[in-house]
Amino acid sequence: MTAPGVVPEITSDALHRDVPALAVVETRCLRDVACGIYPCYYRRLSDRLRVASSSVALMADLGDIRINPAFQPREYLLGDNARQHFIHGTARLPKAVKDSAKRLLPIALLRRLSKDRFWYESWETIDTRVFKLKPFERVTPEGSVDMFKPDFSLRNAESLVEGVACHLERYVREMEERYPGYDHVMMVGGKDSQILALIPKRHPERWHVFSAEPNGSLVREWLNGNIVEVGGVFLHDNRNEETAEETEQKIVCSDLYSDPRHMRWLPTLRRIAGSFDFRCFFWSGSAADALHVGRSFHQRYASRDPLEFFDIHLKRVPCLVGNYHQVVKNFTGCPLLCPYQTDEIWRDVYSHHGPAVIPAGVDLRPRIGERLAGRPIRWPDTNPGPEPYRYGRLFNARNIYLKAIRERLEGGVP
Repeated sequence: MTAPGVVPEITSDALHRDVPALAVVETRCLRDVACGIYPCYYRRLSDRLRVASSSVALMADLGDIRINPAFQPREYLLGDNARQHFIHGTARLPKAVKDSAKRLLPIALLRRLSKDRFWYESWETIDTRVFKLKPFERVTPEGSVDMFKPDFSLRNAESLVEGVACHLERYVREMEERYPGYDHVMMVGGKDSQILALIPKRHPERWHVFSAEPNGSLVREWLNGNIVEVGGVFLHDNRNEETAEETEQKIVCSDLYSDPRHMRWLPTLRRIAGSFDFRCFFWSGSAADALHVGRSFHQRYASRDPLEFFDIHLKRVPCLVGNYHQVVKNFTGCPLLCPYQTDEIWRDVYSHHGPAVIPAGVDLRPRIGERLAGRPIRWPDTNPGPEPYRYGRLFNARNIYLKAIRERLEGGVP
């Protein structure tokens, strides 16, 4: 599928919001504005770029594939590794207990956990001609530029709270005005996403909540206990509901950048989107805790190299969290938005942030939420988090991915 015309510029959030999944658009400039949370893929022509939310779409557009030998993601579904055993074993424990458990592990095992990551940090794809847009990168046919220039000028936590709250309010108001008649489904688990439900809405009846167990019942109690008005609540038991075909589709939608076991609930999300005639946006609180919670190791960054504060945002966030945004977009046809990841909030707030702003152990999220709600809020004591999916058989994701690409190329399917 190709969108008509050549646009002067397209941003990563606009591609996810306004361009159909798997559609290929032509532009003279592609720019990431949201820390890579909305993955984009491109190939260069002499005077323009061809861009899509999937590298598979661009290979189908090319009509062939040129295998990139340097693109070697791990195989996640050929058996559990040390990290996966740890995740399953601690899935229902509070975060503080998980952190304590990590501190008690032998150094050798910690190194294995660090090595066995469930995401792939790469800006290449399986085709030598197709590339993934980096966080805050600006790409043209002639080259690329890194646009992220933090200045560490923010001095206090209260300024951060106020700046974040103002931008969340502004973004939600803008989205309601720009897309009248759309419904919104907030994926709610812990504080980062609970804050979404506290942002003032012009049409709260069009804002719904999705939550999966073991968080689902806690979220419902939290909504009722704090009298938070929403349109409806969708709960999921977190059992793996995928057919074999849906699992394969999910793998193809991911372009192999992260472990499919962490991409959950997609068939249900697609059904929810269909119930709104696919005129809906999903919302998440993606990667917000790393920006709003003070950690002890931030002092090490402050004294050594403040830029290290953004390492997680420039590497893990786009390749793991962003990959889920990509899969939701391509699997359901509806984008997964995050109000913490906008051009404006990064330009006006987070690009001035740094490791010295929030004291260690201080969590600003309750302050942000209560500033938005305009009243005290009772926060849950726990955020257990749903477990990754389990599969009854082993998969070779790369083989599934290549087979799907070749079928598209042979059948002329976009």
